[in-house]
Order: sequence, then structure tokens, then C-alpha cells
Amino acid sequence: MVDGYRHVSGVAGAQTVDVSTIPNALIDRIDVLTGGASAVYGADAVTGVVNYILKKDFEGIALDAQAGISSRGDGESYRIEGTYGRNFADGRGNITLSLGYTDEQEILFGDRSFTRDNGRGNNSTVYSNPLKRFQKGDIDASSMPNFASYFRVGGPGPRASRIAFGPSIPTAADFARLFPGRTPTAAETALMARAAEAPNFVIGRAPVFAISSNAGLLFRADFARFQTDLNNNGIADCNESYVGWTGFGGGGCYVTTPNGGVKIFEDGIISTSQNQFGGDGAVERTNESSLIPGSQRFYANLRTNYEFSDAAELFVDAKFARNVSVSRNNYNTFYDSLLIFPDNPFVPAALQGEADDAGGLRVSRDFTDLGPNTQRAVRQTYRLVAGLRGEMTDHLRYEFVANYGRTDNSVTQSNSVRYDRLFAAIDVVRGPNGQPICRSDISSVPHPGSETFPVIAPGFFTFRPGDGQCRPANILRGAQSISQEAVDFITTPTTDRFRIEQTVITASLTGDTGAFLNLPGGAVQFAAGAEFRREKSRSRFSDLELGLLPEGSPAGPAGTFIGDISSNLQLIFDPSTRTQNTGGAFDVFELFGEVSLPILNDKPFFHELSLGAAGRYADYSTVGGAFTWNVNGTWAPVPDIRFRGTYAVAIRAPNIAELFNPAQGATFRPADPCDLVNQDDTPNRLQNCIAAATALGIPNAAQFLSTYTDPLSARFPGSVSGNPDLTEEEATTWTVGAVVQPRFVPGLTLSGDYYSIRIDNAIAAPTAQDIVNTCYDNAGFPNQFCALFERNGPSAGPATFGFRFLRQTQLNFVGIETSGVDFSVNYAFSIANDWKFNLGVNGNWTEKVNRFFDPTDRTLVNPALGELSVPEWSGVGTIALNYKRLTLGYNLQFIQSTAVASVIDIERIETEFGPAGLAPDYWIHGLSVNYELTDKINLYGGVNNLTDKQPYLSSSAYPVSGIGRFFFLGARARF
Repeated sequence: MVDGYRHVSGVAGAQTVDVSTIPNALIDRIDVLTGGASAVYGADAVTGVVNYILKKDFEGIALDAQAGISSRGDGESYRIEGTYGRNFADGRGNITLSLGYTDEQEILFGDRSFTRDNGRGNNSTVYSNPLKRFQKGDIDASSMPNFASYFRVGGPGPRASRIAFGPSIPTAADFARLFPGRTPTAAETALMARAAEAPNFVIGRAPVFAISSNAGLLFRADFARFQTDLNNNGIADCNESYVGWTGFGGGGCYVTTPNGGVKIFEDGIISTSQNQFGGDGAVERTNESSLIPGSQRFYANLRTNYEFSDAAELFVDAKFARNVSVSRNNYNTFYDSLLIFPDNPFVPAALQGEADDAGGLRVSRDFTDLGPNTQRAVRQTYRLVAGLRGEMTDHLRYEFVANYGRTDNSVTQSNSVRYDRLFAAIDVVRGPNGQPICRSDISSVPHPGSETFPVIAPGFFTFRPGDGQCRPANILRGAQSISQEAVDFITTPTTDRFRIEQTVITASLTGDTGAFLNLPGGAVQFAAGAEFRREKSRSRFSDLELGLLPEGSPAGPAGTFIGDISSNLQLIFDPSTRTQNTGGAFDVFELFGEVSLPILNDKPFFHELSLGAAGRYADYSTVGGAFTWNVNGTWAPVPDIRFRGTYAVAIRAPNIAELFNPAQGATFRPADPCDLVNQDDTPNRLQNCIAAATALGIPNAAQFLSTYTDPLSARFPGSVSGNPDLTEEEATTWTVGAVVQPRFVPGLTLSGDYYSIRIDNAIAAPTAQDIVNTCYDNAGFPNQFCALFERNGPSAGPATFGFRFLRQTQLNFVGIETSGVDFSVNYAFSIANDWKFNLGVNGNWTEKVNRFFDPTDRTLVNPALGELSVPEWSGVGTIALNYKRLTLGYNLQFIQSTAVASVIDIERIETEFGPAGLAPDYWIHGLSVNYELTDKINLYGGVNNLTDKQPYLSSSAYPVSGIGRFFFLGARARF
């Protein structure tokens, strides 16, 4: 809210306001109300409201300029703002213009030691604890003879165990089965104890996908094992790495090098058959990707009002804001086994014979050399509020206001990958003069495409073979081997456009009964009115994302949907999922009223006693009618202490995106709750997993699951969509608190409020992990969450029971409950007049944050307290010291320990992640200084994050920004 009026959203389809478009120079104060406020401020304020109050009748000139830089000499920030205002017509009118510009520079992952070289941790449960597996050097033949005889090349077990590093360490039961009649040695017992005591998962630095590589992991085209011995040590190269031994059944032994050669794949710390920490696998994040986006913001805000008479004042608030943000992620495509034909001149010489014998090579490669893939997002906000207000009598005022807002977003990706061109560019042969050329220059037969993951059908869709456009791409010369000419041919900019519009018309009456009714505490105050609101949103994606053939395509007429002529659904990566234009609208008509009853005033034990109530009826075009209301009261027995409380029933109707978004393609990778290491995490899980496997027709389901491990090597497809069947969510909230301002301690204010919020039929799109977990953890099985995903049946071979498809959609699930205490202490005092102190503490204690997914069992709680960004205790303390013209400030933010990653469920943290899953308590310090150079000019500066705290291991911005210690200096002037 701004001045009590709604503000258009900054996100299409949602109701998320971009507060950076609110002019800093005009903000007078920010009012925060905890608890249901729908009856007063309108639907959506189910847990409270934030209301920005702007300055009125500003007169003069105010300038503010600030510059800042990190302690590492980057992340520069510049801001300049100016406000001019003047009264006219003997003070009956005012006009105020505020302008501002901010420039914040981008910071890359490679610019910080804690994120450089893939230093940010994983945020997933697909990285099992390496302590549960044999690592290189773990098995000592002299002290572990049983393990040494079994876990070795040529050993007696299945292929996955016939290597000394990488296999899972046996349990005691496994040992008895593998080595009947034998007793483990002390060293073997210690290793088994290490594995048994280790938590299931780990969050660690340098996470990599080990069955791929940014430099390209090479296989024979026939997936047979390489026989080459590059280092001539008498050991087949594929036997020297866990990935070479097991990846895709074995054979992924080499990665390419910048000189056009190959080297034996080097394992990192082995986590699973697909994932490692460190080594030659494909990194999760690159140095060239954005840690903090760059941005530029400009705003202009014009406010004016003119009072024709006491009965009529015209007011207008007009704003334009433009925000341009720039970020990059050069990870824009990946493939598990691209075919390279043996006549490709870029085939490494050391493997040419193997390539000839196998019919080529296959490359598993996560590309980082197809351009910077810069994303440029331009957001423009327009807002106009205009109205007429005035007095009808001494005790009655009216207001009529119209409010229109619009936000236009355009998002451009600089290097969207046209996969048909990529396939053509890597299919290289020697031309007539011996130079490398694309095969498509001399042949109309397309490359086979991507035959495994992701599966992409071949063809020529965005260019004609032989038209001379294709440029050869060498993907066999290290991680940065594709020429700029090939990048230009393969990639292209794509732009998506979004718009949201909001129209609100409000008429209201406010007044009091002083003319005819006065209670002992004074006149009754009231407000009543009506409001009409319409929200409209649309999203329009590029033709390539929509899968529409371009002009001149050899595959069909322009505008033809690619899905009608092939199994692909887009013309850019990833075509396994479909993107569709979206849009929708709704309107709502509301009647509202509010009353405040000052029952007593200035009486013994009743310095003040007042009651209030508010109600609002809303008729939505989507969910129908809904009524929201609240009651509140204040009692001050003496001026020093005031008790207050509210009880409210509030509603939030689903927004446009939650209702109308069509199914959009997406990919997911939750940890499988039916995996052997996860089956016993909750009481109902294993029996429900057995029931699910049985329903799929898997024979001997219990036995099958006793050895089942997630068979997927990467993410799988699905969709994200709205849900037109959503109903409104309803919140029941109550607060009770007190404010103490003792007269015997001037300047001291203490306040505290206990709040309790319960939301029923809460609207949310549960995460993929919550969907699959809740399906198997609920007492009722199957339930609505089970219907949101599919698994492979028994005919899927090695992928049996693996996830196949997941639908993430908006749901009304059972509910959310939270409660806690907001409190503050502020004390201002002086010593010897010249020394002035101001001490403050604002904090929160959260009692609970509980989510309920099972409609048949309200006792089944999914707690969130202690999970990422949900600390039990948090707060900010401030100290300000003023001496004459100098003011020094110190602030301290405290955030109690929480889970270190969003993927961690606090109820299972002990078994799944152990103590390492918790971040330490955070204390974040800041300093500031202000000097009044003259009565009109102030100089100020300071340091944020004084001790240079880093974000959590798996985060870029929580609980502190990745920018680190930051210095700023500025000047303010007022004339």
C-alpha cells in the first residue's frame, strides 16, 4: 500500500509489489500491521499489511547523493535523488516532483572466494554423504583383507562393486551376507561404523554432476569400454576412475583438454553414482555467472493537490519507474551423449582408432561456451492516483479516488540455444580444401540429435542445410572451445514480454458522531465505502519458445507448431517441455465499514478504553462472495501503559497466475523418498512405497524396494500450472500486546505483541520434494499429492520405478499455523544536554510455523520453524550517539541458527544432514556516521556487514548479501 491505496504488482499474474519503485526521497514513514487486515485494507492482507506513507505539502529542495563500494573494490553503487516542492495559492495547493537514479554494478561468482570455482554448496538431496562410500585410499589390504578381496577389479560381486573406491560401504548385515562365517577386522568395523553413523546427505562445496563434464566426457559410440592405456601404466584407463568404471554402464573414461587431446577422468569425492564433490564433473555454478545482478533504476514521481474549498480538494499522484537488471548464467544447454562421427576432424588423435571401431564417440557435455547468456530484464511501472476529497459537514468527509497502475516487463536472453543448429554445427567433416565444414553444407541428412537425455528429435527447423550459415563447432578441445562464429550461428536473443494492469475505484465516507452522539470517551468515529477493482495480466513468449517455425524453415510453413511435425515442443533448449502464452483477469466489488468507539477517557483506571470493528464484503468474479471482519480494543488504565488486542477473520482470493496459468514445461529433481536410504525417514513411508510399487505391477514389491536406489541420472520433465478450481484461503488471526511508556523514565518505550495466525485452505504450489514426500508420508494413501506425479512401470528396465513426470500446480492444502511475539525497546536520553543517546531493540520470537498437508489427519505436522529463513529468534539492535553536529550509529542484526539450505526439512535434519545441516547463529554488524556540515548540508557514511560475514553455504544472499563488507558515503542537502 502507498498512502493507503493499492499499488500495482511488479510481477505478471501475481500481487507482488516492487518496492524499489517507491521514491525514497518521499517516504515519510512505513506502517506495519501484523494480523489480518483484510476488513480495513482489502482482501489479500491475511497476515498483515505494509503501508508506505509519503510526505505531503513538501516545500523546498532536497538532494541526496550516495556512492558505495565493497571492501574488495567492486560492487560499486551510485544513487542520486532530488525532490522539489512548493506551496501555492496561499498554501491551498502544493506541487512536488521527485526524481531518482540508482546504478548498482554486477558481481560474479568468480569475484568471491566463497563462491569461486563452484564454491557455493548444493541445495538438494541428490548428494548422498560420501562417508557412506569407499573413497580412494580407504581400503588398506593389510588391515581390511575382506574388503580388499571383494571390492576390486575382477572381484566376485556385481560390476558396481568391483572397484576399490565408489561402492557403498557394507552394513553389518551386508557383511554377514557377503562374507559368511567371517568376522570383520577392527579396521573394517571402524569403516562400517563410519558409514552407519553418517547422516544420509551432505551440503558441500564444489558439487558436480560426474557423468558429464564442461570439457566433455567421452564414451565410445557403441558404449563399449575403451581399451586404451594413455599413461602406459598397464591399467586400462577406464579402471582408474569410478565414473570410467560405472558411468552409463562404464566407459566414460576421458575428458577433453584445451590442446585437443584427452586425459583420464579424475574423480572427486564420490557421493553417488552420478554426483561428486570436485573432480572433472560438470560444475553446478560457473565463475562467469552472476552472484549479484547489476541494475539501473530511474523514477519520477509528481504529486500535487489543490483545495478549491473545504468541500473540495483535488489530488494527483503520478509515477513512472524504469528498472533494468542484468544477470548472466553461461550454463544454457546440456546433453548426455551427443554423437560425434568418426570422420569429424576434431576427434582426438589418441582416440581415433577407438572412434573408427565404435562408429564414433559420444560426448556428455554441459556447455559453458555458448556465449555469456546474459539476461536483460526491463521493468517499467506507470501509476496514476487521482481523487477528490473534502468536508461535507464539520463531522463528515468524503473521498472519491481512482487508481490505475501498469507494469510492463521484457526479459531478453542473449544466447538461447537453437538445438537443430547446435547439432549441425558439431557434425563436422573436412571440406574440399581440407578445412572443417558442417556436414549440412554438403548433405541434407540431419545429425541424429540428442538420443538419450534430453531426448531431442533431429531435423532442420530454423535454417536450410546448404545455405552457408552453419559454422563448425569444436566441442572436443576443453571447456571453452566453440568459436564466436559458431556461437553466433547456434544462439540467438529471445524476448518474453509481460504486462499486469490494475484499476481501482474507491468511494468512502469518514467522520464522527460529534454532532449528535458523544460517548464518555468522545465521539464515535466511522468509515464506510465501496470499491471496485480489476486485475488483468498477460505473458507473451518468443516464437522460438512457443515452438513456431520461422519464415523460410524447411520443416513447414511459418507459424507451424513444431510439436505437430516432431516430438519436440520448442525450437530452443529444452524442447522436452512446452511453453504457452498466458493471461487472465478478475474483478471484485467490495463494501466496507469501520467503527471506533471511545468508551472512556481520562477516568480512574481508564485513561483510555476504546473498541473497534471493521467488516468488508467482497464479490469476486472468480471465487464468489466472501466476508472478512475484525474487532479490536485498547485499554490504558494509566498513561504509562496501554493494552491492545485484535481478532480478525481475513481472506485472500487466488491471483491470476494461481488460477489461470496454463501448464508450462518444467523439469524437476527431488530426492526419491522410496530410495533405500530414505524409506524409513517417516512411519508411513515404506508401506506406502510398497503399495505404490505393487499398484504399478512390480513383482515382489517389498523385495524390490529392499535394494531400490533412485535410477535417474538427471532431472525429469513435468509442468507448472495454475488451478481454476482454487478457492479463497481464510486466515483467523488474533493479537494481544502492550505498550509501556513509564513517566518516571522519560524517553523509554517498551512494546510487545503476541500474534497467532491460522490459514485454512492455504494456496501454494508445493515443491517437487514436498509433493513426493507428502504422497508417501500421509496416513491416507493414495492422496491428492500422489496424483501429481508418475513413475515408470516394470517394463522400463533399469529405470523401473523412477520418476517419469511431475505436475506442480497450485493447491488449497489443509493449512498453515504460526505464532510468536514481536517486541521492541527504545530509550532516548541525554547527558549534560550535549550528549544524546538513542538505544533500540526490535525483535521477534517465533513459537511455531506449522504446515498441514493431510486433510484426514490434522496431527500430521510439517514444521517449518528452524528451516531456512525461519529462525526462532531474530532482531535488530541500534545505538545512536549524538554530540552537537556529530551522530555515530551502530546496528547489530541477530539471526538464530537455521537449516543451511532450503531443501532441509527440520523434522528430519538429524538423520538426513546431522549437525552440518545447521548454520551457526549470525551476528551482523554495521556502523554509520552523520555530520551536520551546516544547517542545510549533512555528510554521512558507514559500513554494512562490518565483519564481512558470508551467506550460508548453499545461498547467495541469505542471511547477508554476497557483496560482503560494504562502505558508503553520501551527502544530503535541504534548501
